[in-house]
Amino acid sequence: MKGCEREKSAHLPVTKNPQTAGIILAGGTAERLGLVVKANLKIGGRTLLERSRTSIKANCAHLILSSGTHSPALFDDAGGLICVGDDGQGPARALLKGASYIQEHLPDVGFLVSVAVDAPFLPSDFIGRAMKLLTGDVDAVVAAFDTQTYPTNSLWRLPTLARFSEATDPEIAQNAPRSLFGILKRVRWVELDYTPLTSKNPFVNVNTPADLVACNQRARTD
Repeated sequence: MKGCEREKSAHLPVTKNPQTAGIILAGGTAERLGLVVKANLKIGGRTLLERSRTSIKANCAHLILSSGTHSPALFDDAGGLICVGDDGQGPARALLKGASYIQEHLPDVGFLVSVAVDAPFLPSDFIGRAMKLLTGDVDAVVAAFDTQTYPTNSLWRLPTLARFSEATDPEIAQNAPRSLFGILKRVRWVELDYTPLTSKNPFVNVNTPADLVACNQRARTD
């Protein structure tokens, strides 16, 4: 199934976290993969978009596809998703654009989980584990494995992102950090480290043809 709803309010069945929305970051240009729509690539017979969607849908009341500058019609497996485009300037801009959409159209949402579409092995328990760490004055929980941090896979308090969004103040949004690490420098965050939980990196990305081959090989045994 191709296409998704362009910036309209679409509701999936409310499940475990009715105040949680998910955003799948899928607007990259995939230059090292021949400029394909990366979300449509298949790992283990399933598109990257389908795998991302499956990993978070049980915990999210609403799902957003961050499409960057791509036409929504180019995406396979996007039916029922809310499609929000942006200027294609990276995941930080995409995340804040999604947060702005939620502020305007989904006022009951208090949390936003972001996932990279090219992380085919994202654990289905990520949101549940992250929620347990989002306590006190913590603004965000960021995925980690071994010595690497993966800010594209994170759980955020929506009011934290609202500080930088155009729905709050267009002028503030113009001066917002241009990278996810730039946003993290301005907030309180903790890591959710999966190193003690698994021997294989659950946040590995598909960036090159070699990655695509390796991930398909891994999918046969996982």
